Amino acid sequence: MGSLILNGVYDLNLLNASRAPDVKWGADFRGRSPQFITFAQFKQIAHTLFETDKIMVIFEEETYQTVISFIDLIKKENLRAQWCLQFRDKQTAAYYQSFQFPFSWVFKPNSDWREILSLEKLESLILPVEFSEYYTDDFWEVVDRRGLEVYLHFHNFQEFFKFKNINSGVSLSVDLTQEIELSYRRPNQILYQSYLKSLNEGRAIGVNNESFTGQ
Repeated sequence: MGSLILNGVYDLNLLNASRAPDVKWGADFRGRSPQFITFAQFKQIAHTLFETDKIMVIFEEETYQTVISFIDLIKKENLRAQWCLQFRDKQTAAYYQSFQFPFSWVFKPNSDWREILSLEKLESLILPVEFSEYYTDDFWEVVDRRGLEVYLHFHNFQEFFKFKNINSGVSLSVDLTQEIELSYRRPNQILYQSYLKSLNEGRAIGVNNESFTGQ
């Protein structure tokens, strides 16, 4: 079974409910995101993680100086957990390269994707399902040459539940949104755990036994 990224974790209850060996988390530092997390909240969550855990720090359309400032702040925390950057924009390859730090990239159409996929610090590629028409044989040849870890991305659980052709070995990325909240920043733990259970059951057996293989 593939790995899972849960993006938008903002409190310990959300994190603790999803702890598993193959789960990673995304901390959202995008100022306009409903799942925006302050640095104080990030520290509280990140310091509960272990050496085998991994957390991604999400940015979009930020200046070089903003991102590098966060990198410096996080380094000073001496976290036990592994961490990397996650970019959700279509900056130039030179922009991503300038940080000289491991990162994951969410695919954007009309981007300089060939150059971005060639970058040494790129660890994984996150592919939104709505852009599947862009994932051509030519695209997969480039991905395979790099040996990148690939995640199929859903903007919420409901989008995942509507998707009918995912192989059980495919790694997934899912955004946590207001759909799991009773009210603002008040998670519905029962519903959240129910969604996680349904998602994991789908990953274990392969949704609809069809064949999204990542290629």
